Amino acid sequence: MRFLLIASAVFLASCNQNKADSTHYSEGQVLKSSKEFKIPRELKERIHQEYIKYVHDEDPSNIATEEELTSQLPREYLEVDMFLKQLNEGTLDENKVFRSPRGGGLVDLSDTVIGEKGSFFVKFKIKDPQAPDEEISNLKSYYLSEVKERLIDGKTYGSGCGSLVDISDAVLKTNKGNGLRVNAKDDRYFHTMAGTYIFVNYAMEKIRLAALRIQDTSISGHECPGKN
Repeated sequence: MRFLLIASAVFLASCNQNKADSTHYSEGQVLKSSKEFKIPRELKERIHQEYIKYVHDEDPSNIATEEELTSQLPREYLEVDMFLKQLNEGTLDENKVFRSPRGGGLVDLSDTVIGEKGSFFVKFKIKDPQAPDEEISNLKSYYLSEVKERLIDGKTYGSGCGSLVDISDAVLKTNKGNGLRVNAKDDRYFHTMAGTYIFVNYAMEKIRLAALRIQDTSISGHECPGKN
């Protein structure tokens, strides 16, 4: 059985979905700007096609060509908060939230995941800097894997180098619960979640983006070429 980021077995809904999270989160460090990340050509083309569909759905009378709609398309940038909450004490140094600047950034988990076993939850909150408390609708979420697949106890973890996965539904579901549950044993979490997460929101005459790259520099030998 392949354990991918989108596998339903690891996306667990919380039994306390309607209760506010009272967990205390310490502030984690977000490194360099997401401006250094490159969006794959495949995803750029998909974003343009989805934007064209969005415009025509919102305004069926719009007769602009695809080129007219996508050329010089304005971009704005969103913010990303990533919450890590340990299920088993000692898995993380402490529960943490990583708050990216506008557009996203890079998170290194090498000082955060300290246990050799135990589970923790990962949850994303995407925010409009102008209205951080408002929920963003029409959010598309993508995961670009930057680590190799790995066979652990007869199960394959990860989706492989360069694999691009639409995780929009999964992010929506996990945001209603505790989040994505991952495990530290044998670095399973690394193969499940290391890579770049790209979040896209469509509006008339513009798109809004954020990218968050997750890595763990304490783990070596499993990164894709050029991704260390």
